[in-house]
Amino acid sequence: MSDTSNLSTKKIRTILIFIIAITGLLPILLYRFSIGRVPSVSVTEAVAVLNKTGTKAILIDVRSPESFHREHIDGSINWPLKKIKSLRPGDSLPEHLKDASLFLICEGGISSALAAQKLINLKLTDDVASVNGGLQEWKSGIGEPFPEKFSKLRVKSGDVTDLPFRESSLFEQIALTVAAFGIKPVYMILSLLLVFVLMRSRLPDLVALRWGLLAFFTGEACCAVNYLFFHENSLLVEYLHMFGMVLAFGFTTYAILEAMDIHLIHYSEKEKKCAALSLCASCYKNKDVACGIERIFKLLILIFIFLSCLPLLALPYPASYTTRILKTLYQSIHPAMYQVYEIRLAPIIAVILFIIAFIVIQGKGKTHFHLARIFFCSGMGFLGFSLFRLILFSMYRENLVWFAFWEEFTELLYTAGAGFVILVFFDRILEKDRKTGRHGGKV
Repeated sequence: MSDTSNLSTKKIRTILIFIIAITGLLPILLYRFSIGRVPSVSVTEAVAVLNKTGTKAILIDVRSPESFHREHIDGSINWPLKKIKSLRPGDSLPEHLKDASLFLICEGGISSALAAQKLINLKLTDDVASVNGGLQEWKSGIGEPFPEKFSKLRVKSGDVTDLPFRESSLFEQIALTVAAFGIKPVYMILSLLLVFVLMRSRLPDLVALRWGLLAFFTGEACCAVNYLFFHENSLLVEYLHMFGMVLAFGFTTYAILEAMDIHLIHYSEKEKKCAALSLCASCYKNKDVACGIERIFKLLILIFIFLSCLPLLALPYPASYTTRILKTLYQSIHPAMYQVYEIRLAPIIAVILFIIAFIVIQGKGKTHFHLARIFFCSGMGFLGFSLFRLILFSMYRENLVWFAFWEEFTELLYTAGAGFVILVFFDRILEKDRKTGRHGGKV
């Protein structure tokens, strides 16, 4: 039985709710107050207006001149974000842009939103909108159908090419179909079943695992909803999917550490000998000495602070194309907005949580250790998710079919692994619950 009496269950819940609320709401608020209020249109809406007879509408590419000349949508013009940002009150729109509907586009929809916001703030025009998803979304646009104009790419040589299309092999088509309609429902059902199996347990490690599986199920349910009802175009629903994965990583890490403490190391149990005693020679439980486990844990926190910098040095990659899955056109895209969260915001939050954990553990006593462990596991949630997505995307960014397949398959391994561990130790878990009065008992 893990002795967390110095840090009550109520306090642990309060701290967890606080961490989840802050880290969960932060990306939403950042998006809302940066580009979330900027007028935007979908690719379909922009194409419809641009090709409407008698309407003066212009597609403006706000990327750098170098990026524009390397590749751009045929029919668009270049007005770099840098020049737009240099505009000052009193300036006016270029003559050829006046009295026109302006559709701003960039690689992923972020720079174009900032550019649109600048034009609106300067009151140069009210008829401006950012194209959601940018060039990534445009190049993978399917089912419009696209009129001839704005449906081609002009490259550096001056040649005009079709929007990117990648032919998927029959094996790849079957793999993706099995992942989406076979593997995903299986692990979702399995995770929910495991939640019910663990519902009555009050052991800290199993409670944490239960919450991890519940968060995982909720996130994957959001993923399914985004596919079925929003054609994978809802940023909010996809964010809930990603945050569910973050929480699953965090709670599972906490469950593993608690299980090691309760069943193997016995660091927290005052009446039991710590497994590391033979290495430490003396123990904090009966002498005023530094704890070897705490010292190692401090080192681990520092290591993971540096590991969190790995994703921060990775560059976003504009992966986007159309393919065909069992005679149906499919949009293969890993949007820039998702990548910003995966390799920028998530690791930054992880670093902050790890630093807090390191500061907290400097205090003496088990209370500080348990509190530091909570912040450490929270940081591991963000770092684990970030590295998971980064590794998969780095391996399969040229073939997103396998990116999607292996994400689904590894998630099946997660739920199957959790189920196997519970199955192997189920009788012992029940016995320990009964001995401690925790199975079905009061907390």
